Amino acid sequence: MGNLQGKRVVVTRPRESAAEFNALLRARGASAIEWPLIEIAPALDKGALATAADNAANFDWLLFSSANGARYFFETLKGRKLSLVRIGAIGPKTAAALTALGHKPDAMPSDFQSHAFAEALGDVKGKSALLVRSEIALPDLSHALLAKAMKLEEVVAYRTVAATSAAPFAWNDADVLTFASGSAAQSLAQKISPASLPAHLVVASIGPSTTKVASELGFTVAVEAEQHTVEGLTEALDKFPGLREKGA
Repeated sequence: MGNLQGKRVVVTRPRESAAEFNALLRARGASAIEWPLIEIAPALDKGALATAADNAANFDWLLFSSANGARYFFETLKGRKLSLVRIGAIGPKTAAALTALGHKPDAMPSDFQSHAFAEALGDVKGKSALLVRSEIALPDLSHALLAKAMKLEEVVAYRTVAATSAAPFAWNDADVLTFASGSAAQSLAQKISPASLPAHLVVASIGPSTTKVASELGFTVAVEAEQHTVEGLTEALDKFPGLREKGA
């Protein structure tokens, strides 16, 4: 029996992308408490995305840092062909979304971080690339790609908006608070002071970028997934020895 058994885990992902994480938690005997802290919305400048889609066939690479970006981009592309353009995905969820849209990626890193994504592309010196990203994406990936001497352009495909709903639970009834993005941590910090969270609550992050944002906001992150997916986050929590003690 793992450490998640009987624990109550707050899932802060957007409602439309929470189902998989909820199922993984329940399979380990935990209860998932849904509280979407962010919502996904179209980019404010839809014209820029439309122009990027119009010019997509002129790039050597199309690079996607999220499944949401892939969906919004190809919705805008409207079925136009990209037979000569190579496609890169930062991780398996993005790759799965691209494949479902009919565009299997040519490159994906084994470690889902910016520098690894850039390395997975191989020798791309002088190659042109369009990076499809969110409105608040950290600059790490852009810097890593430019360090590979790519000719880089970027377009915002979507944005995250802080949700306004109140917590549907009492904090003392929760054992774990999870962040799958820095924007979720930012949204919560607008609602409450991190210092006001109960001492027993374990804060868990999906990866280093999210941990960095959450920590800078004042959250004490006790668990970080080694594999930066919801599967990895579930596994890290189930193995975390402090969870049983703090959640008891």
